Amino acid sequence: MTAIFESPLPVILIGLFAEALLAVVFLNTRKGAILAAMGGVLAFVLVGVLVEHLVVTEREQVEAALYGGAQALEHNDRDAVMSYISPEAETLRSRVHAEWPDAYVITQVKIRNLQIKTNHLTSPPTAQARFDAVIYGYFRNITSESPYPIDVNMEFRQEDGRWLVDDNVEWHRQGQ
Repeated sequence: MTAIFESPLPVILIGLFAEALLAVVFLNTRKGAILAAMGGVLAFVLVGVLVEHLVVTEREQVEAALYGGAQALEHNDRDAVMSYISPEAETLRSRVHAEWPDAYVITQVKIRNLQIKTNHLTSPPTAQARFDAVIYGYFRNITSESPYPIDVNMEFRQEDGRWLVDDNVEWHRQGQ
């Protein structure tokens, strides 16, 4: 059911198929009622696309948190990055402080192959995100930028209506 709220594509494809069928019927019958039906289908598609845009699923909330954290990384804003990490994730918080020295500048974060699964059987609800990322950056004393491709498996937990990164984060350099 949530698939219709994840993408407007199903509603658009159904609408295009219905409009094509109605257009064929109209060309054969030339009845004005068919044009009215075509207008109804168009209105249905527009409402469907609007509803899809307005309804934000949990998967989309987790995705927004992930991309918000990536944007904070790109701005080299450690406090903003920490705002996406659960206060209870003490291990990850200390790991971020230790592994992100002030000498390193992140210029870009690219996320690919994102897969998110939510779990309501846990308390609080959790979500698992798996993706590939490429982090671009450089050390302040070396101006040449280099990519750092990684595979990431990250767990989020819902706290006070927000999805925050939990301590269960694993990343390793691709090819290692």
